[in-house]
Amino acid sequence: MLINRDLLWEKITYQCIPNYLNAGDCTPCEMVDIMERFVIYKVDGAINHYLLLPTNKVTGIEDDYFLTLNKIFFLAWENTSYLSNERMVKGHPCLLSVNAAAKRSQDQLHIHISFLSRDAEKRLTELYEFIKTDIWSDTPFAIKNQKLYLKKLTSSTFSSNTYSFPQDANTLCSQLRKDRNYLTLGVTSLDSDHFIMMAGFCERNLVASCELLSEEFGGF
Repeated sequence: MLINRDLLWEKITYQCIPNYLNAGDCTPCEMVDIMERFVIYKVDGAINHYLLLPTNKVTGIEDDYFLTLNKIFFLAWENTSYLSNERMVKGHPCLLSVNAAAKRSQDQLHIHISFLSRDAEKRLTELYEFIKTDIWSDTPFAIKNQKLYLKKLTSSTFSSNTYSFPQDANTLCSQLRKDRNYLTLGVTSLDSDHFIMMAGFCERNLVASCELLSEEFGGF
């Protein structure tokens, strides 16, 4: 069966934005932000799985336009508030993730907003003291059958106007001489002071999808 790889883009362009501008109802999206140029869309049939999508056309991580979206991960984190508030109050970590061009089904950039799986949380807790602040790990760490490069950022750095995760990830690709078409990205936080940035590459048959660290694939 053929998959419409522009389905999300069509929903944004022909439904969410026109509905919001014409009637103040952004259905089928949850929210439209005209000023910051993004929408929040709830994944069909999901309970705690949302997507942030820019309203500008940008295919994904491999698109050069992605590198200009300095605030997009910070905006996505601000909108983790759409997830279960009860579970967030209990300290269940959230997860932002983006699939590589080689592993996605849609050709409009979308950041997954979900909860981190318990297995992934446990593994990252084990690794926490070994993750450097502001510096990518020299070698990848094994997490749930994946190999991911990790770094910590202070909360103030992550939320600042001077930090850009897209540019940071691109710099890592350049240093490692990796192709952005195979890049997957993730963001989580295990405490109030730091964020954990994650990057992996799905080349040479390697499994690499930060989305697989979500509870949808790892249980509650």
